[in-house]
Amino acid sequence: MERFLISHNMANRNKNADRRTKQGSDIGVQASSIDTMHDTHTLDPHPIVKQISTLFLPKIENLQKGVDTLAEEVKQFSTRVSEVETRVSDLEDTQHINCNKLVALEKYTTTLQQKIDDLENRSRRNNVRLIGLPENVKANDILKFVETTLPPLLEIPKDALLHSVERAHRVGPERPAMDRNSQPRPVMIKFLHFQTKMAVLRAYRKMDEVLFDNARILLFQDYSADLTKIRREFSALCSRLHREGKHAYLLYPAKLKIATSRDPKFFDSPQAAQEFLEGEAGSRSPSYARGERVKNRFCAGKNNEI
Repeated sequence: MERFLISHNMANRNKNADRRTKQGSDIGVQASSIDTMHDTHTLDPHPIVKQISTLFLPKIENLQKGVDTLAEEVKQFSTRVSEVETRVSDLEDTQHINCNKLVALEKYTTTLQQKIDDLENRSRRNNVRLIGLPENVKANDILKFVETTLPPLLEIPKDALLHSVERAHRVGPERPAMDRNSQPRPVMIKFLHFQTKMAVLRAYRKMDEVLFDNARILLFQDYSADLTKIRREFSALCSRLHREGKHAYLLYPAKLKIATSRDPKFFDSPQAAQEFLEGEAGSRSPSYARGERVKNRFCAGKNNEI
């Protein structure tokens, strides 16, 4: 019995030892698996970083080169823009100076043109332009016509123009003989003295009409082309004023003088004279016109009595 119990106890002890051994082996397996997992989670990162660096670093270097190139180009562009701004500013300053110079030169040129035109007109002070002389008066006979034939036509002494004419010639090329219907070329007469020229023009203005060989002769003061163009603008208005019986005079260089009941009026342009005449006509009422007629009749009656 004791032997049986002892053997039974020994068997139980062996079983318990086997269990503990098995449990220890299970714990060892679990510990080894845990260590394996811990080893897996604690791998060295350097190889991965190296791989990533090997993959991305060339691309990053290329991007950096591109950025550096762009930065250099932007810097160059900035330098060029600064240079352009400086040049534009200099050009604006130069343009402003040149504009001022141009305005001054234009004024100076206008002044010079006016002086030249004045000198040209002064050089023509002794000239008279004769219009309407028939072409059958040849070039060699024009001087003789002016000295001997023109004075009787103007009703001045026959020898008034002897040895007083420097030159007398036609203006423009000679026209064909068959062209009979064309206007005769004007004749330019240059007198030796200004007073002689004025005497001729005064005598002409006193005449109603000057005829030679059934042709009407006209005499005018000679002016430059520019001044003639300006004075021609007054022609229509002057003709109208003369038809209306008003006293109007075109003074040198181009100023219209209109005699009024009060003071004479002077105008530098036909438009200003036209506005004045229209305003004067509009300001006259019918009663004013009747008063003027009554006054004129009264004055006429007193004059007849005297």
